[in-house]
Order: sequence, then C-alpha cells, then structure tokens
Amino acid sequence: MTNRVFDIKFNVESADIVYAISQVGNSFDFQISTNGGQSFQANDAFPEGIQVVDGARMGVTMANKNKIIIVMLSDRPEVYKGLYSGSDWSWDKSCFWWWYHRARNG
Repeated sequence: MTNRVFDIKFNVESADIVYAISQVGNSFDFQISTNGGQSFQANDAFPEGIQVVDGARMGVTMANKNKIIIVMLSDRPEVYKGLYSGSDWSWDKSCFWWWYHRARNG
C-alpha cells in the first residue's frame, strides 16, 4: 500500500485480517488485507467521493467481529458503519452529524 494511511485495525478474531483507512487522490478509501497486511485490496462497496480534509479513525468491537465504525474528517465529520456478511460489505451512514448539530444548537 503506497497511499497515505490514517488508521489500521486488526480483526478481533484473526490477525490475518487487517483493515486500513487511507487516502487515494483526494478521497478516503477502505482497504482489507487477508494475509496479515502483506497486501491490501480496496473495498468496492465503500462509499466513493468522501473528500479528505484531515484524517480518519476506525473502531472494531469484540461484540461483533463483522462490524467496523469509521470516522472521517471531511467538510464535516462523516461516520459510517460497515457490516461484513458472507463475502460482501454493506455501509450505512450514521446520523452522527445530525445528532452533533442538534446537541450543540438545541
């Protein structure tokens, strides 16, 4: 991987599975390794076009080995939840920005 990498996490049950959030061009990219980080493949289901303004962080949980949360600093914070099922990832945008804005402004 030759891209700018913001965060790397290991799957909670297998050190062979490694997740990375990186920058490709001006956008964020989620990549997966199944060989302990020797090589990575981009996840085609990851949302495209989220512009990089600053960095990103990921979180994994022992409660669900197939779930990952990614916070990306774009024009505004972007929070996505990824779920792995079988051989496919699905990504849902969180309502974090709405909650944050409402909490700050009543």
